[in-house]
Amino acid sequence: MIKHLKKNLYIYLLVTIPVLLVSFLMEKYLFFNEVFSFKRFVMVSTFFIVFIFYILRNKKIDFKSFLKIYNIKYLFSIVLCIYCSIFYRNPLFVIFGILELSIIYFITVLVGIKYRKLSVLFNIVSLLLYNINTIVYIFASSYVSLIMMTNLGELNRISGKALVYISTSLIVIAFSLIFPNQVKDKTRNILLKLLILFCFYLVFLFNFTGQFSVTFNYYKLIKNSVQYASFQNKIKNINASKDEFYKQHVSDYISYDSSLGAKPNIIVIFTEGLSKHIIFDSRNIMPNVKKLSRNSISFDNYYNHTAATYRGLAGQLFSGFHNSNLDRNNLVSIQDILRDNGYFTEFINVEPENEDFTEFLNDLHFDKLVNGKYDSKANIIHDKEAYETLFDEATKLNSNKQPFFLSIYTFDTHVTFDSTDKKFRNKNNILLNSFYNADYHFGLFLEKFIDSSLYNNTIIVFTSDHCTYVDNDYVNTFNGKYSHYRVHYFLDQIPLYIYHKGVKPRSIDVKGRTSIDIAPTILDYVDVDGNNYFLGDSLFTENSLSDVDTVYVEDIIHFDTKDGNITKKENDSEFSEFIARYYSVSN
Repeated sequence: MIKHLKKNLYIYLLVTIPVLLVSFLMEKYLFFNEVFSFKRFVMVSTFFIVFIFYILRNKKIDFKSFLKIYNIKYLFSIVLCIYCSIFYRNPLFVIFGILELSIIYFITVLVGIKYRKLSVLFNIVSLLLYNINTIVYIFASSYVSLIMMTNLGELNRISGKALVYISTSLIVIAFSLIFPNQVKDKTRNILLKLLILFCFYLVFLFNFTGQFSVTFNYYKLIKNSVQYASFQNKIKNINASKDEFYKQHVSDYISYDSSLGAKPNIIVIFTEGLSKHIIFDSRNIMPNVKKLSRNSISFDNYYNHTAATYRGLAGQLFSGFHNSNLDRNNLVSIQDILRDNGYFTEFINVEPENEDFTEFLNDLHFDKLVNGKYDSKANIIHDKEAYETLFDEATKLNSNKQPFFLSIYTFDTHVTFDSTDKKFRNKNNILLNSFYNADYHFGLFLEKFIDSSLYNNTIIVFTSDHCTYVDNDYVNTFNGKYSHYRVHYFLDQIPLYIYHKGVKPRSIDVKGRTSIDIAPTILDYVDVDGNNYFLGDSLFTENSLSDVDTVYVEDIIHFDTKDGNITKKENDSEFSEFIARYYSVSN
């Protein structure tokens, strides 16, 4: 070994110097632009140097031998992790990828010495799982997660890229099913290499908490799934009473401006997946909503309390958490209280072809569910027709002389969908197109609203069902270093604006409180009271009576949003017990 090192010292020096230089440049300028970490630089450099030295020491490198030794299927997997590393600007995807793929390779060889069929099965299954998780991360900026599994029934909601997803899946399956080459090697050598690889793997795993490890994330998925099943069982068996959550009154912190009449109409617009920062993006993507924000009561540092759409809508309307998509909430909603106070309540359905969503809306306690205008060839009602329907329905309801509560969820800004109408500037970015289109048609609606009789007696509440999901389009469009901007891919500040004739514009810093507070906030603003089981409190007070309106809930994952400092709630048994009791009495 020493003799070999002396003989080839100049080669190793020629390799080491460029590797150190590249690692330094990656650390300083490309991947970790904020803080230079010497420890990270040393670890990355060491890994690449050892890996390259191993190749130089043991193998003659040519394309033919590469295909023989590693098999083309490994090359495909390596390309995936390299792409992931480049797109998300982090070399650790490559490092963990090479380590895990090498471990799969050596285990395949080790098992294949005596059990060829078993080694083939292990290789195909393990590489298929590895490739699936990597592809999911490339598209969704997250490995396969529990919320993805619990929302599998809603795959049609990401069908905007159906062709891309299906073709990619077929390619992944095809490469994964290639039979591995049978490599003869001494058992002792394989075990030694495997041991070294495991040591490297564990070092990186402990230093980077497994965030970039496909294997570790499968472990987390299994662990979370088991905990989720256990939690669902707890809900069924827990002994709880509605009395724990009962409130005789809605908090009253602000006096109602009676210039709109004793009982003003209320229109609530839930825009699909809209983070607040998109409205104020320097490219002026949503100028009409931005203008609305400046002429409204605006709530700052306001976060979504859950994800995704079903839970977001139900949770806001009932001021509570929603266990799973198709659960029915049997407690009191904002529309129940308004109905008891003389209001007619209506929701506009923009997905009438979606049976599950329609059933979900039918369970939300509205007096009437209306389908918007749409082309029968489409599965959804686009924002153009949605806002036209909203104005027409509001005008019709206003003519009945009964105050109304009208709500709509607009769909076109959903992840993977491009605008079918208005396009933003160069028209190439589907995310910018969809938000620009939504804003354009909201602007037309607002113009008609101001010019109509609705303007004299109607309040508009503009918000979102949840924040914008961080997928690859989002990362590419809004924030290349998304991981430094978002602590969690489904948690962010969202807009909440209250607008009407004569409103006195102002901004209220709610310091990390969430959308669970929207129902009591609206009722407080219009001075409507009623018995309820709200978990949230009105945003018109700095001293909230709620203990949970700074908590984000996603299945069994919980984050604290207080003061905008996002931290994960780990092993919070008290809150888990509380929310289990709530689910048991609300479902």
